Amino acid sequence: MLLAALALCAALAAALLVRDRTVQRLSAVLGTRERQLADLKAEIGELHARLEERVRQRTTTLSELNDALQREIAHRRQTEQEKERLQAQYIQAQKMEAVGLLAGGIAHDFNNILAGIGITSEVTLKKLEPNGKPAVALRQILELAGRAALLTRQLLAFSRQQVLSPTVVSLNDLAENMLSILRRIIGEEVEIVFKRGAVPDAVEVDPTQIEQVILNLVVNARDAMSGGGVVTIETSAAYVSEPADVAAEPLAPGRYVELRVSDTGVGIEPAVIEHIFDPFYTTKDAGKGTGLGLATVYGIVRQHAGAVRVASAVGKGTSFRVLLPATEKSVPPGNQLAPFSAPSGESRTLLLIEDDDLVRSTLRQVLKAEGYNVLSAADGESAERMFEEVGAEIDVLVSDVVFPGGSGPELYLNRLKPRFPRLKVLFMSGYTKPDRLRELVLDEGIPFLEKPFTSAELVMRLARLLAAETPGPASPQKV
Repeated sequence: MLLAALALCAALAAALLVRDRTVQRLSAVLGTRERQLADLKAEIGELHARLEERVRQRTTTLSELNDALQREIAHRRQTEQEKERLQAQYIQAQKMEAVGLLAGGIAHDFNNILAGIGITSEVTLKKLEPNGKPAVALRQILELAGRAALLTRQLLAFSRQQVLSPTVVSLNDLAENMLSILRRIIGEEVEIVFKRGAVPDAVEVDPTQIEQVILNLVVNARDAMSGGGVVTIETSAAYVSEPADVAAEPLAPGRYVELRVSDTGVGIEPAVIEHIFDPFYTTKDAGKGTGLGLATVYGIVRQHAGAVRVASAVGKGTSFRVLLPATEKSVPPGNQLAPFSAPSGESRTLLLIEDDDLVRSTLRQVLKAEGYNVLSAADGESAERMFEEVGAEIDVLVSDVVFPGGSGPELYLNRLKPRFPRLKVLFMSGYTKPDRLRELVLDEGIPFLEKPFTSAELVMRLARLLAAETPGPASPQKV
């Protein structure tokens, strides 16, 4: 029994030992599995982090590609807009060139014809009964000739081929000095309000041309207020910090003086604004407008390196803003001709060079009637022969700028002035390109009279020229 019990105990001990070993083995396996699971979890975590980083990188790349695509779309849109702007600018330039060629091509001959018509009518009118039918007819002819001359000047102004005589003026003073005549022109139904800007307002412009700009804008405002209203003229300072496109043309950065003309009229439709500065474009009834008023404004302002902007709302009125480059130069005191006592043409000898027979004949009559002893020539060669014969007796040379075989400035400056230093000169022209005219005449400070002119204007200019006479020897100098 004892042996059996011992054997049983030994068997139990052996079984327990086997169990313990099995448990140990299972624990080791479980530990290994737990370590493997932890490693797997760590690997999965690492893979997840790498995946998230990959997704972030791809998202960033896609975002960058999308931004680049948007920039490319914007650039192409901007390129298309720039292309359209350049096309509009090119069309505008072609339009202006066409009008300029037309105006320049006819201006010289046309103005010569108008000069002949006007002065001949004036000379004849002085010989007639003031209230007779012939006198009335001649005054009508003079009025029509004046309107034709204005039309030519408007065409030249639009195409920027008008001859400018710039001087430094106060834009405030220039606008304010026009108020009385503007009020007479637009009538009592329209009120004009002037707001003088308290700013530096010096501009270097041709005063006559800027007065034309103001006049055209005010008349345009009046026509927009058939039942009466208010036109406001005001000035202010403006500054352009970067190149800007105004009316399809660039406006340089810098200081400007702004002139604003606003009305309380009917306003302008957007479709009309697109063509508002086109020549011969008008919304007025037939016979009530040439379509050159605002085109002239545009041409004059652009020729002064300025710009015109327009803002309008239908039923609420329109505002035109004219920007003119400011100048640091001081406004000279006065800027008006000093009073003088006009001398007579008696005892004065004048040589007239004019290639148009009719104009030359008419001018001879006018000048002879003023007491001048008039010699005349059709070209420079004939004029030089007269100077060879009686040059010391000639007091004044009145010459066309351009004539067959030469030019008046070249004849005067190179061949006559060195020999006859006391010789006075007045040039005239139906039309000469501005750059050529400046090269020939204006840069030399020589008096110039633009055709067509009246007989009174011619006599007045000669009177001023002779009033400024300086003493000196009448005889020619040897050179």
